Amino acid sequence: MVFNDGFVHCDPHPGNIIIRPNNKGYPYNFELVLLDHGLYRQLSPGFRLQYARLWRSLLEGDKEKIQKESYDLTGTDLYMMLSSIVTGQSWYSIESGNLTKSNVNVQFEQSQLVGVKDSFFAELSRVMSSIPRDLVLLIKTNDLIRLIDRSLYANLPPKSQARACTKSWLILSLYSLSTLKSNAISSVENIRKSMGILGGIIYSIKEYIYIYIDYTSLEIPIRVYYAWLKFLEYKDFIVFSK
Repeated sequence: MVFNDGFVHCDPHPGNIIIRPNNKGYPYNFELVLLDHGLYRQLSPGFRLQYARLWRSLLEGDKEKIQKESYDLTGTDLYMMLSSIVTGQSWYSIESGNLTKSNVNVQFEQSQLVGVKDSFFAELSRVMSSIPRDLVLLIKTNDLIRLIDRSLYANLPPKSQARACTKSWLILSLYSLSTLKSNAISSVENIRKSMGILGGIIYSIKEYIYIYIDYTSLEIPIRVYYAWLKFLEYKDFIVFSK
């Protein structure tokens, strides 16, 4: 909904979701039905692209890119604060490139909130007041999805609950990369059409190879890690059901 359609249900709490049988049995034997359609948000293509770029920078733990994308979204230099708000993780996890491998249920100690300076809450207020409304609602939506993840795994160990939340981040990450990849391919196509036949072919082949290598290098580790989490999840269910 966020990256493909740009039309987002921003209140997906458990009371607004029901599961019903799918008599067709394809692709699954159930359907998810969203209720209460009073809070939707239409995301512009520009915002979706900007949000995807922010997510890529967070995935890579690239401080300079995070700083740039955060400034483009909020007009402030408080990128560390924004990163933690968007992801629900500590700045250390983000900067070290472990966004998709860390526990998303971050609890900040008092020393982290105040620290050496007493400006934490002032900075938090400044960031929240500068965040676009679309991003505020996406943050709310992501928090509700994490709540659903934990609720579904409530009877399993905390590690299983954390893995469920991590899987949600991995899926979100893959969609953000897909959005950026499609945009890069469209840009190449537009440039190719303005060139001669031979020059356009040479240019597009070179750019397509670069795009494939660039995004595959990010997608493969995410997909492998997701498969590993699915395996651990399967093991947990077997152990728990005995």
